[in-house]
Amino acid sequence: MSDIERRLRKIEDRAALQDVLFKFWEAGDGLSDLEGALACFTEDAIIDMTALGLPRFAGHAAIRDSFADAFRDYAHLAHFGTNFRVIQLDSDWAECRVSVTANATSNAGVETTNHVQYTLSYRRLSDGWRISALSERLLLK
Repeated sequence: MSDIERRLRKIEDRAALQDVLFKFWEAGDGLSDLEGALACFTEDAIIDMTALGLPRFAGHAAIRDSFADAFRDYAHLAHFGTNFRVIQLDSDWAECRVSVTANATSNAGVETTNHVQYTLSYRRLSDGWRISALSERLLLK
């Protein structure tokens, strides 16, 4: 592979990594596309929100259940991300960070806003990049 081909692949991979995250948010924030949200993750993915006082979910079944609960319990959900940064990118693995503001309104009318940083691990599968781990830490308390 030539230098220009390597550089082009790196640019394409960076865009694809960001796209997976945006697809996840789009599917989840609509509170109706459970399978679309789940498709952004590897079968063995881990979502760790323990830094926010929330659970850790491992594998598609647990993640599906957590998404189904959110879809049932929330009237509004919106994620806004900035400062997407690729920390490490190998041929089949990547680590990224992004600053996120998440707004939510429960069906009971309780509104919350969280400012967090995601750390994401991705794996390249035969059909593209998927999130294999997502952890959150609070940026503001």
